[in-house]
Amino acid sequence: GNSNNNSNSNDDYFNSGKSINHIKNKYNTKNTPTITTTHNKEETKERNKNTTTTATTTNNLKHSTETLRIELDRNAKQIQRFLVDREVESSQRFQVIQGHRVSLALLRQQASFLGHMFVSGLLDSQEYDVMLSSVERRLWRLEWVGPSQRSHTSLSQILMTVPFLKGCSPRVLDWVRGHGRLLSFPRGSDLKRLVLVSVGPGRGGGGGGGGGGG
Repeated sequence: GNSNNNSNSNDDYFNSGKSINHIKNKYNTKNTPTITTTHNKEETKERNKNTTTTATTTNNLKHSTETLRIELDRNAKQIQRFLVDREVESSQRFQVIQGHRVSLALLRQQASFLGHMFVSGLLDSQEYDVMLSSVERRLWRLEWVGPSQRSHTSLSQILMTVPFLKGCSPRVLDWVRGHGRLLSFPRGSDLKRLVLVSVGPGRGGGGGGGGGGG
């Protein structure tokens, strides 16, 4: 009798429309309503606003950085041009001073050379005075004027001022430059042998005999 009553109650439960599917739906979390508030929308708007501000700031920084880089490049080029100009001017000034010193040294060497030739008897007093006065005039002029941009003197111009080469043609000067050597002699050096060799081997022997006889 009890079993029949239980069976009838179960039938009544299922017949009442409360099926198993209804029970599943009752406890199904998928059907749980979602609570939505306005805070989510406000946070999204604020986040978007911050993103826009960050992007704008980044763009401004990029523009400022590019402007600064252009300005630095321009200043660097100006500084480089300034340094190059100063370097060129310093080099030119140094060359002028060195050229002036070389000219003075050569003229003093010529005067000393003439003195040795006069003492050695290769020049008489009249020849010595004429040649020495020419050298001394140029020496005094250079000392008075000092270094100048026009002090650049070529070797040919210097050779043309040597008393022994005055009036020689450029062809002779070219020959001297091609076959000669620039030598420096200390004070008191014997120049007889040098002069005799420089006039040629044919005349050197005769001159040597004459020098020996003197």
